[in-house]
Parts: sequence; structure tokens; C-alpha cells
Amino acid sequence: MILRNKNWLPLLLFFVAIILSYFFRSIFGVMSYNILNPVIGLGPVSTCPECVDGFILSYLFFITLLLNLVINKKYWLVFLLPIMLFINPPFGFLFFGILLIIIAWLLAQIILFLYKKIKK
Repeated sequence: MILRNKNWLPLLLFFVAIILSYFFRSIFGVMSYNILNPVIGLGPVSTCPECVDGFILSYLFFITLLLNLVINKKYWLVFLLPIMLFINPPFGFLFFGILLIIIAWLLAQIILFLYKKIKK
């Protein structure tokens, strides 16, 4: 009965995005730290950039990608609003998060386009 009801799908994607974010947090954390703090000594140095920042950024990327691929409706933006509250005040980090959302959306659109071309 649960397989016929698709109301569980956004919740499942939420948990899949959390699991993927946990495994890819170091990549996104180090990438954001290297881009936003290119010169060492010009600000507070984080001993673990992948702990929180990398997790939040990778969650933004994967939840956008998965919800666009599977659901492909406009209400996926609702899942991004709560996580945007946890983004640190520096605007560079906010812009980096928005950039990752745009990249994930574009990647999902390319995958969906290729899927439609192959399916025909």
C-alpha cells in the first residue's frame, strides 16, 4: 500500500540528501573554504570547515538536484527555505550556496533533457 502512495517520496529524498550530504561534506567544505578564504590569516581559521559549512552546502546541492530530478515541480524551493536560515552571515557563503543551488538545478535540467532524448 505504501508503494502506491507517493506522499512519502519527498521525505525519502530528504533523507537521501542528508545521507549524501554527510558523505560529501568534506568536499564542499574544503571547496568553499578555499574559494572564500584564499589567503590564510585574513580571518578566523576554521579547523573543520567540512563539519557544518560543508554539510549545509552539500545539502543545498543534493536536495535541489534530487527534488528536481524526481519530483520536477516548483514546490521543491520550500525545502530550501529552512536551510537558508542556517547559512552564516558572510555574504560570500550565501552567494556560494545560491551558486550551488543554480548549478544543481542546471545539472538536473540537463539530465532530464538527456533522459527525454534517450527515451524517444
